[in-house]
Amino acid sequence: MKIGVELINKRQTSSVSLFGQYTSNNKSRDPYIFFPYSGWGLEFSYKKYLKGFREIYNSRTLNRIMQGIYFAGFAQGGMYQGHYVYEPTVIDPNGLPFYFHNETISNIAGGFTFGINRLYWNLISLDIFVGAGLQASYVSMSGDKLNSYWNKNFPSVSDAGYYGIIPKGGLQLGIVLK
Repeated sequence: MKIGVELINKRQTSSVSLFGQYTSNNKSRDPYIFFPYSGWGLEFSYKKYLKGFREIYNSRTLNRIMQGIYFAGFAQGGMYQGHYVYEPTVIDPNGLPFYFHNETISNIAGGFTFGINRLYWNLISLDIFVGAGLQASYVSMSGDKLNSYWNKNFPSVSDAGYYGIIPKGGLQLGIVLK
């Protein structure tokens, strides 16, 4: 989950936003869980609305909403850390009952999105968007027996250590402050 702020200019033709997130390690001893890292991330976005916000009137419900269609560029980055204890299933000739492993991951990404932003009752903002970007990451590993037990790559785009093209899409809900 991300928390942030978006500022729309007075003419309602563009906006900038800054979002932050914190991910807490779930303290699992299993290194193959979905996201076993603690860390933080930041995202900056600039949106350019094609024709600004336009008022849409629904005569059936008598509701008026403001709607804007936009293209946006984004830049994001983060730092994550994971600590693991591994219990081997095969008896180690060295007699070590556990192996310890630490990972530090830094990543940065940039790309573009296309979306639609609606303002309901001048109070609630609903933003739906899709796009893509490119993510680069640096992974630092330390601990016991890294070559034999921790030769790990990050094949999923949801992994913090993934390097490559990433999809971007989502739904953002917000409160409009004037």
